[in-house]
Amino acid sequence: MTDAEVRVNQLREHGWRQGSVLPKSVIDAARAQADGHWPAHFSVAEDDWLIVVSHACDIRNPKPDNEPIVEVLVARLHAKKKADSRATFGKNSRTLHFEGQQSGTTVKLVASAFERFAVDRLLLGDAPPDPQRQIRDLPLRILISWITKRYQRQGFSDDFDRGVNTAKAKDRVNDFLTTHAKTLLGVFIAFADRVNVTPRFHAEFRLVVKTAAVQASWTAQETTLVNAFEACWRGVEGVDVDAVAVQANHFSIGEMTEGKFQKFDRDWISYEFDPMSGPAPGS
Repeated sequence: MTDAEVRVNQLREHGWRQGSVLPKSVIDAARAQADGHWPAHFSVAEDDWLIVVSHACDIRNPKPDNEPIVEVLVARLHAKKKADSRATFGKNSRTLHFEGQQSGTTVKLVASAFERFAVDRLLLGDAPPDPQRQIRDLPLRILISWITKRYQRQGFSDDFDRGVNTAKAKDRVNDFLTTHAKTLLGVFIAFADRVNVTPRFHAEFRLVVKTAAVQASWTAQETTLVNAFEACWRGVEGVDVDAVAVQANHFSIGEMTEGKFQKFDRDWISYEFDPMSGPAPGS
């Protein structure tokens, strides 16, 4: 057995997984391995959390050459008493406020999406994860969903952006999302850029209502939501908007995929992780 294989076996025995936090000894070893220039584009303080975000199957892969590195995200302690609600539950594509457990006490953390870097996976064989710093299941799922969503969110052309900004529609949409934050699981969009067609852009929205927020008079609630949302887009030239309100347990993953729906996210991030009333599994 090679030295690398021994170290992989050790990291597996240490219990490394997605969400594990690097202890000081591994941080020091990684910094030394990089001649002190680690990471290169931002600083890491002693009280920062370095969280392994690679998939557990990659972290624990038995073959050293298959996965030479793990990806690490920096999270910093949030000094204020309250988290910024605009950056919780993955609402902001660049910043996430979430919670961790430090020596049994809940602490508030903030992470920036660009503060990620690679660490030699074999270094994890030198020590177990930091036992005093842990992330529970729900915050970890939110964290990984937030990272993944950065590469899945809908993008828009400059012409679309100009139309929205000229009509000041973004402020109206933001107000709508704020007003209905406790009602909506999320807003999803199927977007089409139709060159040589008037209007050029077609945006089909699904306003997904949390199961617990569905009112007895669903028809009235549905109409109110749709009318309020579509009103946000009035005056935006070149954009045709259709919105439908739907209960979360009626909006399946299959519909999202087949209908080409993506989370509505031009820094209007409206997706809120809610395991109790999320999209229904596709059949």
